[in-house]
Amino acid sequence: MLRLFFISLFIAFSISSFAQKDWPYWTSYEGNFKVQVPSDLSEKIQTITTDIGDLEYHRFFHEAKEEDQHNFIYMVNYVDYPEGSLHSDSTELVRTFFEATKEEAINNVNGELLYADNRKLFDYPGQIWRIDYNEGEATLKTKVFVVKNRFYLIQVASSKHRKMDKKIHQFLESFTLLNSL
Repeated sequence: MLRLFFISLFIAFSISSFAQKDWPYWTSYEGNFKVQVPSDLSEKIQTITTDIGDLEYHRFFHEAKEEDQHNFIYMVNYVDYPEGSLHSDSTELVRTFFEATKEEAINNVNGELLYADNRKLFDYPGQIWRIDYNEGEATLKTKVFVVKNRFYLIQVASSKHRKMDKKIHQFLESFTLLNSL
């Protein structure tokens, strides 16, 4: 009986040592989100002049270290669109916007769309998709949402060896809003 107890204890310890560890949440109060990442995110802000005015693109990213060499970059982007240009209540406009965003991503990496599906963040419209690129050697897994007039893009770029990686899933699924704006 004691032997069975020690075997059970050994198995439990072995399994827990190989289990995915929870990463800490990283929070952007200005961006109104939090997400689990392996370490702090760096931020870059870029102002781009468009037909609807100057848009400030906020990019938060973590470039992988040697021990996570298959997941190249974890990224969260957001941009606030001017009133009347894009809003989560405009169902057809948001659908068209998501399609254009997806097509632009495919063209930017000369990739192939493997799947796409609708998702929601609370009651806000969203999509998820995966694009393989670099002749199938790399993949982009992306989630997008429109929350009122703010567009969020959450993305992981990785090697083909990590298409179903638990870390990718953890990062993408942990993204949440702090409040509903």
